[in-house]
Amino acid sequence: MSDKSENRIEIHFPSGHLGASTDDDALNLIIRALSLKHGQPGEWADKYGTNYEDEIIAIHRYCWCEGDSCPWCASDAPNFLHKPSGFTVRWYKYIGREMNVNMQPPRGLVDLVTDADIVALSEKTEETRSGFAEMLKGPK
Repeated sequence: MSDKSENRIEIHFPSGHLGASTDDDALNLIIRALSLKHGQPGEWADKYGTNYEDEIIAIHRYCWCEGDSCPWCASDAPNFLHKPSGFTVRWYKYIGREMNVNMQPPRGLVDLVTDADIVALSEKTEETRSGFAEMLKGPK
């Protein structure tokens, strides 16, 4: 073994740990884009989701409170609901992790995301990855 390989450290992360990924399927990207669009500044909405509701969709972040009266912890409330179709998605901790759906995604779901939403998600993802890469470099 050469000296270089002895000093090598490999870090493995699950898909989605930094938000959107090129490995994400369309459903992940749609939910991430909608969460980022409706999320609050400083919130990592493209990773965890956000708490948002309108007449068409409801999004709720994964909840860790474990409260008996919490609909997300005490029951099976979805993290994402498309109200017109009844389509639901549940995930564990962050979007894309152990996602479960109750039916095939409705055709109109993709229409909720604009080109600008996808561009914003792409820019946010690049910003997150660049910041993480800088952090791994260590102190200057």
